[in-house]
Amino acid sequence: MINEAFSTRSELKEPELITLTTELCGLPKIFNQLLFNRIDTGKIGRVTKSQFQRYYTAELRKEDTTKRLFKLLAKPKAKHLEKEDFVPLLKVLLETHPGLEFLKATPEFQDKYGNVNLCKDSRYSCIQNLLYG
Repeated sequence: MINEAFSTRSELKEPELITLTTELCGLPKIFNQLLFNRIDTGKIGRVTKSQFQRYYTAELRKEDTTKRLFKLLAKPKAKHLEKEDFVPLLKVLLETHPGLEFLKATPEFQDKYGNVNLCKDSRYSCIQNLLYG
């Protein structure tokens, strides 16, 4: 699948990585930008086949979906997620979700909407959006 994605070009931009993100990595489409940013460490706006293969092999190939999501959210070598780990995901959500388009005109409300509170339960963790920070 990697060979196929890079068959017509030597480098891919972030939107062109979606098939690899969703089909190969088994991740939701919203994680495409996070995956791209992890691979594009030089922030040049494109990734090569060898960069993608190197990252996929080292970080994702042997992991289940939950661990893959964790690795994209958490800081490198972290054992748990912290509140600020969700900020990049929330930024992508605010930028791309059609139901949240009204927030683009009100940056101060975006900050309040994007404020995340992690709450622990004995069985699970949840993300609660706080509208009134």
